[in-house]
Amino acid sequence: FWLKTSAQVAGAHVPGPRSAMTRDGTVVGGSHELRWGLTAISSTLFANCIFCLSRAEQICDAGLPSLISFTFQPNPIISIDFVGTGENKMLSGRTITQCQEELTVGSDDVLGDISVVLTDEGQGCWTNPTYSHGDFDVVQGRSTGGGFSYLSYRVSPPSSKASSFAASGQHLYLRVAPGEELVLYELVNGLAVERATISAPSNIGAPTFVDTTIQVHQLTTDIVYMVAAVGEAMPPVTRRITHAIDATDCMDVIPEAAVVGDLAIVTTAYSGSCWTDGRYNADEVLVEQGMLLGEDGGTRVAYRVHPPAIAPTEFIGSKLGIKFRSSSSSRVVVQAYIGQSFKHLASFLAEAGNFTSTDISAEDLLGPTILIISDANNGLSMWPAKGDVEIATLGSTDDYIAGARRFPVPGRPFVPESDWPYGPGQHSGNYGTPKKFIPVDRSDGWEGVVWEDQEDRSAMMTWLSPDLSSHQTVKLRKSGHHRLVAGCSNGVDQLILLFVSSATPEDKAAPTELWVRRFSSSTGVELASSSLPTQKLGGLDVHSYFPSGGSMSWNPAAGTVGVVLSRTMTQAADGLNHQAATSFVLDASSLGVVKILGQTTSHSFSNTMLLDESGAFLGMDLGDNYPRGIHVWRFDNETLRGRVVYTFKTLHGQSPQSPSGETYPEYSKISSGNTTFFKWSNDNYVYTELAHPGIVEVSDGLLIFFAGEGPALDNAKTGRIMNSPRNVALVKAPKDLSSTEILSDGPVEVGGFYSFGGTWSDQQNKGVVHLTNYESMEHSVSRLKTARISANRVLLWWELWSESDYVETQFMLVDDAGSVVKPITKINFPARLAIQDDIRVVGSNIVAYAGSAEGHLVRFDLCLRNSGHEVALPHDNDETVEDMNGAMRLIRLDLFTAVSAVFAVFGL
Repeated sequence: FWLKTSAQVAGAHVPGPRSAMTRDGTVVGGSHELRWGLTAISSTLFANCIFCLSRAEQICDAGLPSLISFTFQPNPIISIDFVGTGENKMLSGRTITQCQEELTVGSDDVLGDISVVLTDEGQGCWTNPTYSHGDFDVVQGRSTGGGFSYLSYRVSPPSSKASSFAASGQHLYLRVAPGEELVLYELVNGLAVERATISAPSNIGAPTFVDTTIQVHQLTTDIVYMVAAVGEAMPPVTRRITHAIDATDCMDVIPEAAVVGDLAIVTTAYSGSCWTDGRYNADEVLVEQGMLLGEDGGTRVAYRVHPPAIAPTEFIGSKLGIKFRSSSSSRVVVQAYIGQSFKHLASFLAEAGNFTSTDISAEDLLGPTILIISDANNGLSMWPAKGDVEIATLGSTDDYIAGARRFPVPGRPFVPESDWPYGPGQHSGNYGTPKKFIPVDRSDGWEGVVWEDQEDRSAMMTWLSPDLSSHQTVKLRKSGHHRLVAGCSNGVDQLILLFVSSATPEDKAAPTELWVRRFSSSTGVELASSSLPTQKLGGLDVHSYFPSGGSMSWNPAAGTVGVVLSRTMTQAADGLNHQAATSFVLDASSLGVVKILGQTTSHSFSNTMLLDESGAFLGMDLGDNYPRGIHVWRFDNETLRGRVVYTFKTLHGQSPQSPSGETYPEYSKISSGNTTFFKWSNDNYVYTELAHPGIVEVSDGLLIFFAGEGPALDNAKTGRIMNSPRNVALVKAPKDLSSTEILSDGPVEVGGFYSFGGTWSDQQNKGVVHLTNYESMEHSVSRLKTARISANRVLLWWELWSESDYVETQFMLVDDAGSVVKPITKINFPARLAIQDDIRVVGSNIVAYAGSAEGHLVRFDLCLRNSGHEVALPHDNDETVEDMNGAMRLIRLDLFTAVSAVFAVFGL
């Protein structure tokens, strides 16, 4: 790239007029004809040398700032204790009743300012011991702690129980002065919980007793009640165990008993009721208020919320919802600080002073979880900022340095954690997604990526400067009802994107729209567009979008673009809309169809493609039937040729009759005492993931990488989407796809399956080499990526998953024979990628892209140490320039030596 850019800037032509650059930087065909003047090339080489060295230092610099670490510090707990300081008295609770026309409280029925009054509970005021409780022991005292002190009363349960049943009850009454407002608190585990606010009219002549509505006849243990004036300072509640009964959505207001700071735990409604009796609700949530303290000095109020301590006896109906109160009316976000990272949980429009539901419940928490509420534009970040770019080292060992930069962009890039969180054992995980971040290049050395805004489906183009300090994002096209499914660039000044309509025609026989558009890489201006033929006869037969998307590669030398597209087809003779991938070639200038090569695989659930050393389009897709396996193919303007290099097991029917109505005999070979199978199948699951791009062209063949289950052809090990852990594997095949030979050493596995029509189909796997050996269903390989980092070195990057949950990200190095050079290494950061995206090599770094929950474009980079290879400057007969940046990085040439070395290489 360095040489190519230097020559172009200086007016040279590299490569020649009939040459092209492959995906890994290899020059295909043409000549190395260089035309330049010494003055021009000298200045250009100096500039590019500076670019190479500065970029290498910044990307691989172990001195990048570390992620900011945060610590949760609970606020101090002020505990209040009751001490009896005055007299105690037994209050009858039967002598004064609500049914009296005028409430008269004698000295025997009052202690301090409280009294116990018999109440009408719907059956009258019964003062005899047959139908009412009585005799409440009351102690007067003070509740003190943390410099606070309040008049208090300890009330004991009634010691005299109704001999028959309690038809009447008792309420606590409090004496209030004219115009006075008081608050009654209950002391619970050292905390003051507001229970009632009471007042007396200002126009009365003397203090009067007012009903607090507190039902003391239901007491089962001693309770301390504190009396304070409205507005009187109370110790802040920083820690509390909330109960399901404390606050529910069936109440008009949220009682303070459910509140800690600005967080409330509120029982939600289920089937029209708010369940609190423990049958259909969990209970007892501990909430702690504190501060989240950052290493950079930043602080934020935070809450540590624990999962419920008590599970429901039946099932969860009403949940313990988490609500937040905001001081202003604005859009706010809720983040969770888990481990050493922030996770976006929810965003909502808050109303000042009121509690708003977050749609998060305590039952959702896997353990004690730190929650933070922030203004939408002021969320916490563990990422140090340099200007508007966030940058950090994610991990560093003797084997690697991992870093990332987060660039603010308009729109919302795809976030793997939330936009497609499916694991290998989930249904959606079988079908994949279109590529979400498409790497593109241009001749000025800026690094580009095309992505789709997840909000309005606009196609976006972001360019990063060589030193990664600057960035530009351009909206290429507001897609409307069109989805971006594939893209590519010529590496110089243009890119081509493919769009499929997201609208499915009601008429099953009708085609949908398929557009290809060419844009300027620098300005984003649309240069040309073409509506491709999507009809069945003579066209591409596209009825609707399919989530497996497509792949594209541009051959600038030939002026053509290869495309493979997974789509749902127009209605067939059997009345169904079948699914398959089709391949075709476009003219890069006119955007017209040069050749429709036709079907690659059906159904096709994943695909990938690159430009091979001959200038042809080399790729593979993953099929469930025609053929069933990994289908590797190559096509050009004339022909399509392919072969199956790996195949897999099949789930067979579990009833004699198939959906077609035909009846088939038992498949006794794989039947067991628990399950009986029959000799027909209709299995859409593929038990496999392709690597992306997954094909590595080496000098003596093709390395084909994937993740598969073992044994691959054991039809008895089916019935689930994932039946055994998936491991990284490869096969090595000849470049000639008409050959049936396999070059890798591995066992031969023979099997087969009965088709939907009951006919037997033979299967064979040969030369499969497994590179990992995970045995637990909690550890399975997914999102496998490949990158050719140098001669005789291939990096494999993947995520480790359970059936449904991400575990960690790992990588290894292999050589051109498929032998492991560097074993499995964990990346100490949850670097998550889209399942069908490619990673790329920039200099000697491996680069990948994703989106963040906060709306950033994230650029991950991995710099390997001790990778077991050396990089040298290319000789005059070399066909690769991919390691120029690596060479510059290793030998650390000064500017004069750099220019002299390149001049010598080309005999100048």
